[in-house]
Amino acid sequence: MTKKLAERALEAEMEQHLGYAKHDAAGKNTGNSLNGKSRKSVRTIHGDIELDPLRDRNGSFEPKLIKKGEKQLGGFD
Repeated sequence: MTKKLAERALEAEMEQHLGYAKHDAAGKNTGNSLNGKSRKSVRTIHGDIELDPLRDRNGSFEPKLIKKGEKQLGGFD
């Protein structure tokens, strides 16, 4: 459940960053679009989980929930 909630929160952050939802035609030819997923392992109070956060083509997305390089999902559980 923590994994699904964290991934949904990261997806919402990406939608806010790009200005359109996943699979929305508004993102076509914008110059920065979704570019697949990556894998990230983080620690929680319930153990380690593997997240699959979305990536953007330009690499300009800076998530707020779990910042780049962070390995701990703090204040979320």
